[in-house]
Amino acid sequence: GDVMWLQMGDEMYGGVMMDGKAWAGADSRAGAAAWLALNPVERQDYRKSGSLAAEVSARGIAKRLSWRIQAGDRSRVLEQAGGSLDAITGQHVFDGARGGDGVAISVIRDTAKYIGMAVATLAAAIDPEVIIVSGSVAVADLMLEPVRQECARRLPPDAMNDLRVEFSTLGADEVAIGAARLALPTA
Repeated sequence: GDVMWLQMGDEMYGGVMMDGKAWAGADSRAGAAAWLALNPVERQDYRKSGSLAAEVSARGIAKRLSWRIQAGDRSRVLEQAGGSLDAITGQHVFDGARGGDGVAISVIRDTAKYIGMAVATLAAAIDPEVIIVSGSVAVADLMLEPVRQECARRLPPDAMNDLRVEFSTLGADEVAIGAARLALPTA
């Protein structure tokens, strides 16, 4: 079947399987998910890493929370990071959201919105059966349902009946596991 995969963490990339075969695109850029354009506002970091990566990579999530604190919002995440804005990580933001920190929750909601927009864009362009989001940013307990809801808002009303959006639970070995499964002969 047709499957898309988005790796989101410190780095961001994707993959496309069409008719059971990897698809690289005309110039082998089909996996350049980091460059999906989701925000009409031009930021300098978009030119360096891509729009989607700047917003939803682990570094992008931490940076967005840091900006909120610099703008005057109070967040316990700063204390968890030892009082240094530069020390805030994506994991600090996830932990803060789980602990009820309002600024962290807001950043996670925005992150889920961006991921949902990316998934909807890819679904509209490729029409796969499944889109799998994986990596350190694929935090299902905080974002899976909001990502699905955002995706549904941006697709035709019946599209989600035919599209599965899932977050991987395979952890750090997911790429190796996927490669091994492709290498194994099918029965």
